[in-house]
Amino acid sequence: MKRVPVCDDVKIIRASEKDISVIIKLIGDLYLEEERFYARGLNAHKKILKNKNSFLEKDLTKKLQEKNCIIYLAKIRNEFAGIAVASCLKKTTIFTNKKIGFLEDIFVCKKYRGAGVSRLLYDKIGKWFRKNKCEIEKLLVLSKNPAAHIYEKWGFSPVILEMRKPIK
Repeated sequence: MKRVPVCDDVKIIRASEKDISVIIKLIGDLYLEEERFYARGLNAHKKILKNKNSFLEKDLTKKLQEKNCIIYLAKIRNEFAGIAVASCLKKTTIFTNKKIGFLEDIFVCKKYRGAGVSRLLYDKIGKWFRKNKCEIEKLLVLSKNPAAHIYEKWGFSPVILEMRKPIK
C-alpha cells in the first residue's frame, strides 16, 4: 500500500457527537487490526459496525460529553486518517496516587501509517494531558501489537505483565 507523506493538509480536530459514525468506523478498524494479531475469530468489528445502538456507541457518546475525556480525529484533506481517545483519571493504587493521563486508543489507517499521523495525534493528547494537570501517562498495549515499539520510542516502558490462560 502506498504511504502518504504528512504534509500541511493534516488537521487534528476535536471530535464531537456529530462525528460518532466516523469514530465507530475507526474503532471498528482498530478492533479488526487487533483481531489479526491477537484475538482471532471474535469478529468484534462486525458486531460493532452492525449494531448502531451498541454499547460502544453509547460509551463513546458519553466520553464526548465528559470533561475528563477527549477524542481527536486526524483528517487529511477530506479523509479521516486516524483517531486518539484519552481520559484523565485520579487513581490511588499501590503504584501511584497521581492524576493519570490514560491513552485509551490510538489508531492510524493503513494508508497513512509511517507518515507521522500517530505522532501528531499523540502530541495533541499530550498537550491535553498537560492542560488537565496529569502527572503520569499510561496506555495498555497487546503483547503482539506490532506498534508497541512506537510507544517505547515515545518514552513508555512496561510496568505490569498480565498473563492469561483459557479455562477448560
